[in-house]
Amino acid sequence: MKPAVGIILLLSGCASASPPERAPVPAPTREAPAEVAAPSEGRGREIEYTAGASRFRVDRFDTVSVTMPDGSAQRQTFRRSAWLSVRTEKRSSGLRAEVALDSLDISGAPVPQASLDSARGTEWTASVAPDGELSDVEPNRQSGIGDQIGALLQLLFPRLPGSSIRAGARWTDTTDAPTKADNFDVQERAVMQYEAGAPATRRGQSVLPIVATGTFTRDGTGTQFGRTLEMESKGARRFTHFLGVDGTPAGLDGTETNDVTITVPEVGQSIQATQSGTIQVTPIASR
Repeated sequence: MKPAVGIILLLSGCASASPPERAPVPAPTREAPAEVAAPSEGRGREIEYTAGASRFRVDRFDTVSVTMPDGSAQRQTFRRSAWLSVRTEKRSSGLRAEVALDSLDISGAPVPQASLDSARGTEWTASVAPDGELSDVEPNRQSGIGDQIGALLQLLFPRLPGSSIRAGARWTDTTDAPTKADNFDVQERAVMQYEAGAPATRRGQSVLPIVATGTFTRDGTGTQFGRTLEMESKGARRFTHFLGVDGTPAGLDGTETNDVTITVPEVGQSIQATQSGTIQVTPIASR
């Protein structure tokens, strides 16, 4: 086996090894969630997705602790930031989205310049259903880092209970879909409980906060140093999405924890890792 740092870099994707620039956000609890409140359609005016153009900065900070089969351990903190331009147009059902990766900040990790260059300028098209679900996500080019950013695009669009949402709405959503978890191709199964709060002002914009709390499991494969790795994990997340009362996405603050087991079938060894992270999606002024 290679040193623990190799597994750490695999779990962090191509993130930065520099310390995070923000104070850490408490990780979500791993305890069983409280009893789910009864579903509610909410109250007040309905908010629906509308077409528009906006820009976002997406920041993800991760701390990864790995325990190797010989008992040795290593802990490291990573950071990555991406600047995205988003444009949506109305369609007969939902929206058509165009997303462009304008810039990327990855420092401190041994990432080849060619890998960064191949990711910058990536553009995606996608369909956005009336409830915010993305589908038919297509990049104009393939790259390892670009694929990792593409897996985060759903975070730009809060999920709704239907074609609209009201303050106070409560619902549960279950998903089972393939995705990219760092450098692993995985199947993720998640159960999330949502609750919309009352309209508030955030960064000068009137928004509806939507709190999502739940658990997930993943299993899939990846490669490192020519070897196939198998990954299983279970975790918890707590996100607060923000949807403008005008129907435009307005950012996210969230935390996620993940207990990971990585098996190397070739040598019959397993590695345990704990990953905890914070995620911020921040609207920024258009250029």
